[in-house]
Amino acid sequence: KHKTSGTYNIHAYVYTNGKMIKLSETTVEVSKPEVIMTTTDISTGVFRIDAEITNIPNGLKKVQIPVWSNEDQSDIIWYTATENDENHYSVTVNISNHSGNFGNYYYSCYTTTNTGIFTGCNNKSVMIEISGLDLAVNVNESETSANVTLSGINLDALNGSVRFAIWSEENGQDDLIWYDTNRLANNYVINFDIKNHKTFGKYFVHAYAIINNRALKLSETEFSISKTATTSASISSEVRNAGKFVISIQTSALSGIDKVEVPVWCDDNQNDIFWYTAQKTSENNYQVTVDITNHKYHYGDFKYHIYTTMGNGIRTNTYQANYNFIVENYISVSRIGQGRYQVALHNPIGDNISSVLIPTWSKTNDQDDLVWYTANNIGNNVWATEISTRNHKDSGEFISHAYIVINGVQTNVAQKTYTIPQSDFLTGMDLKAQGYTSKTNYLILVDRSTHTVGVYHGSYGNWNKVHEYLCTVGAPSTPTVVGDFAIYRKGRYFDSGASRCFYYSAFYGGYYFHSVLYYKDNEPLRIMDGRLGMNLSHGCIRLQVDNAKWIYDNCPIGTRVIIYN
Repeated sequence: KHKTSGTYNIHAYVYTNGKMIKLSETTVEVSKPEVIMTTTDISTGVFRIDAEITNIPNGLKKVQIPVWSNEDQSDIIWYTATENDENHYSVTVNISNHSGNFGNYYYSCYTTTNTGIFTGCNNKSVMIEISGLDLAVNVNESETSANVTLSGINLDALNGSVRFAIWSEENGQDDLIWYDTNRLANNYVINFDIKNHKTFGKYFVHAYAIINNRALKLSETEFSISKTATTSASISSEVRNAGKFVISIQTSALSGIDKVEVPVWCDDNQNDIFWYTAQKTSENNYQVTVDITNHKYHYGDFKYHIYTTMGNGIRTNTYQANYNFIVENYISVSRIGQGRYQVALHNPIGDNISSVLIPTWSKTNDQDDLVWYTANNIGNNVWATEISTRNHKDSGEFISHAYIVINGVQTNVAQKTYTIPQSDFLTGMDLKAQGYTSKTNYLILVDRSTHTVGVYHGSYGNWNKVHEYLCTVGAPSTPTVVGDFAIYRKGRYFDSGASRCFYYSAFYGGYYFHSVLYYKDNEPLRIMDGRLGMNLSHGCIRLQVDNAKWIYDNCPIGTRVIIYN
């Protein structure tokens, strides 16, 4: 009934005349079981607790061994021990049933005798750790891949796995990758490509056990990637009147070469830098052709660097050099405004040049729009003139020749073929249209001041006018709105007072494209008011019925509408 070991006090009393009178007293000892506890490692994260229990005069009913690792005992489990033989009991503990951490585990022993006495012993602890781990990295000769092996551990009993975190020292952990491992016997292994990280220098490898969805660090190591490409380069050719020179490159690496890139610039501030991708000409040999059109027509002292991307994905600057390049009898063409181009002859060869003539024409229809332009010397032996598309008939391919004049004799020293787009030949509404996008492949512009509707097909910068209509817009008291709109609704007709308007396309509130006014017939047969080119509507844009129907039939919902003066 008392269920406690130790010293019991017994007092004897007599009860007489309503009083208790003590007669005698004595004590009796109820012995406490003696417990000796030991631990034995079974496998990684699994250990056995053995309890040898003696001094049990009444026999044992139950032995319990509580185990925990967290100081607040939040992961405590009460194990019922198994009797192995007389006086020997044990439990097997798997840390995955607790916090899953390695470190100190605490345990105790509580016994319950056949007489119900419950007794506990002092707490003990055991350090659960992993020893004998080996984390090794083996990088192949060409430094394209590496093998990582963690040995000396078996997490099967914990239902755990191993992951490796790998990253390079450069730029912090911006290339950190977590790798899942493969299990080979008691080894956890991965093979990975250096291309996944693409960095020279020191790499870090951390190994983690994943138990109960928690990552527990096991070990760490380092390795390095250091082999780079060998590169040399030279200028193999130049064409001064074409503004080009060729850089020949020889480069090789143990891991191979994936790409060779060459940034080239002439200005010290690099505002004319251009990145070339070298073309492979043979094994370990590459070329780039530098064209001054890519460098704002600059020439003089060029700088170039060579960046080699090796087979392991590592990209590095392997070569730097300068080259002084001067053009001769070279024509440059620069767009300087809408329909305006500067054509310049650089460094013409000849003494006492009195003038430079630049005949120019469009290739279409031979030379039917040939114009002879006179160039001016603008300094540094550069002769330039401005050509205007207003002087020519067709867009597309243009041709300019350059003639130097010495002692009255003209000599053709250079030719240039280039392209002038159709947009440089546009004016007015057609030019304005090129600056807009539309959600459909149609665009509509309305100029209120000229009572003109322009319908365009195409896309941004490439709108072609398919129709131009005369229209009537709003009266001064009810003007047509100005702004940026889109067609959102259509209908075959609507009535306005005594009139009927056919084939309407609504673009803003109650503002529509529609036909001129008709009588209320089912078909547009009798015109009530057919005036166009005037300001007299309630704000809608009136069109001839066939034109209104064309917009109704062909311009989808969402077509952009621009109205302006």
